[in-house]
Amino acid sequence: MSIDNISHMIDNLYMVLDIIIVVIFLICALRGKSQGFLDSLVRLAAISGGVIIGILNTDRLRSLLFALPIDDIMKLKLTKKFNGQDIDLLKFIPKVLRTKFEDFGIDGITTTVNRFTNLSITIISFSIIVGLVWFISVLLRRRILSGRKHKNLLGTVDSSVGLLFGAIKGAILIFLLLALMFPLATLFTPEQIHALNEQLNNSYIAGYLYDVNPLIYFMHKLYI
Repeated sequence: MSIDNISHMIDNLYMVLDIIIVVIFLICALRGKSQGFLDSLVRLAAISGGVIIGILNTDRLRSLLFALPIDDIMKLKLTKKFNGQDIDLLKFIPKVLRTKFEDFGIDGITTTVNRFTNLSITIISFSIIVGLVWFISVLLRRRILSGRKHKNLLGTVDSSVGLLFGAIKGAILIFLLLALMFPLATLFTPEQIHALNEQLNNSYIAGYLYDVNPLIYFMHKLYI
C-alpha cells in the first residue's frame, strides 16, 4: 500500500481517533472488571506512580535526549516540511499550552521549529519514564502474585471497583497516547502531520481530550 493510499484513508476516516480512544477505554475498563479491585488497584497505582515519577524526572531524561541527535532529526524534518510555507503550529498545540506559543506566527521558522521540538522532546522523555516504571511494576507484580491461589474474594463489589480503576487507567493511557501523537509523527511520518491534525479537528472525542490533556498541562512547567 502506497503512502498516497494511506494518506487518502486517513483523510476519509475522520472518526478513527475516536474509535481508537473508545476501544482503549473499553478494553481497560473491562479488563479491570475481570481482574477485580485488588489487581486493578495495583495496576492503577503502577501507572499513576509512573506519571508522578515522570513529572519529577522528565527534565533529567530530557537533558540526556538533547545530547543525542534526536532533536536535530526532528528539527530537520520539520524545517523541510514547513520551510517556505505560511505555518501556524498553534493548531498542533493543545489549548492548555497555547498561551506559551502565541508568538509562533511572528518568530520565523527556526524559532518556531525549535520550540515545537523542545516540547516534543519533553513529552517523549515523560512517556519513556512512565513506560519504564510501568514495565518494572508489571515484572514485580507477576512475581508477587505468582504464588497466589485465591482471587475475586470481594465478588460483585470487587468486579465493580475493578471496572472503575480500569477505566481510570484507560483514561491515563489515552491522554498519554494523545500527548505522543505529534512528537512521534514528527519523527517518523512528518508528511502526515496535517492529516493527523484534520483527524483531531473532525473528531468528536479525540480533539476535545487533546485540548484539555492534563498530562501536558502538568508537563508545561518542565518546558523551557
